[in-house]
Amino acid sequence: MRRSIALFVLAAALVALGVWAIPQLVIRPNIISLQLNPLTTAVADKLSNNGKGLVPGKDFNLQTIYYFDDNSWAVARITPVNNNLQASLVVAKKVAGGYQIVLGPGTLFRQSDLQKLPKDVAAYLYSIGAIIT
Repeated sequence: MRRSIALFVLAAALVALGVWAIPQLVIRPNIISLQLNPLTTAVADKLSNNGKGLVPGKDFNLQTIYYFDDNSWAVARITPVNNNLQASLVVAKKVAGGYQIVLGPGTLFRQSDLQKLPKDVAAYLYSIGAIIT
């Protein structure tokens, strides 16, 4: 029981500090597991395409996540934990209960990239200076 309470307190502290890679702690009798949200999982998969096998919370964190259109779209800032990545943005679309990265990771995107995005997502990318004009 003390171990469960300690893990719950640790998870609450991580959330309070802005570490969003571990958003949900599931505690059952004799089973403790950390679950990643679908967006974090999609980003980890995308970043790991280069064979590095990057781990959320160890190699990168997602911060400043904005959801659009009833959580159908998301824009997230990737921040490196170590120096193995560059800070960047990703745009993701919700597909079958998970997210698929449709743009990024990157720091700047072309106007032609906006054609496949909803207007509010495109407007947000413009507002943060992520579009080359």
